[in-house]
Amino acid sequence: MLGDRATLKISATDIFLTSPWKSINTYAGIISRVNGNWESRQFRAAFTWRFGNKQMKNMRQRAAGSESEQKRIGGGE
Repeated sequence: MLGDRATLKISATDIFLTSPWKSINTYAGIISRVNGNWESRQFRAAFTWRFGNKQMKNMRQRAAGSESEQKRIGGGE
């Protein structure tokens, strides 16, 4: 998207409302039956933009500390 500099991600969760709940309570001879759904349906959108120069070359290669020590004592090329 937009010259490989941008990304758009869209996602959805529980689009069919698959998490209903039920409750049956009995207290002092009174029976209470309740049911419903959680607010579990979500829609999300994320837009990402990559800043910077794409033409920039990779960072220079850096030698590890052990490699420079080997060169110092003459053990490596």
